[in-house]
Amino acid sequence: MVDDIENDRIIAEIHAYKPSLCVFSHVLEHLTVAVHPFFQRKGIGRMLFTTMLDKVMSDHPDIMRVELITKESNNVARSLYMSLGFVEEGRMEKKIRRKDGEFEADIPMAWFNPYFVG
Repeated sequence: MVDDIENDRIIAEIHAYKPSLCVFSHVLEHLTVAVHPFFQRKGIGRMLFTTMLDKVMSDHPDIMRVELITKESNNVARSLYMSLGFVEEGRMEKKIRRKDGEFEADIPMAWFNPYFVG
């Protein structure tokens, strides 16, 4: 979480969940990042991701993979995620219905912890 203390507001946050089933205990899923529109494209999202992934590598050797899903049209986000080491793992065709009535795919992506100890 990133605070704008002067204006008493949260401007960004990142979170992911560890599934409750044992067979998925090596996974963090549903990774979500949100940055207030006025603060986007200033490196805050990258800083949140870098901090989180560094924390996984240093403090959570039991986590092998971190998963997220993004819209195929969100090229800026997809570029950011790939620059951080996430890989695209497929397409969920016509998963999202846009306001114009057309459909687009969701793109599942994953990052793998190089320090995983299973």
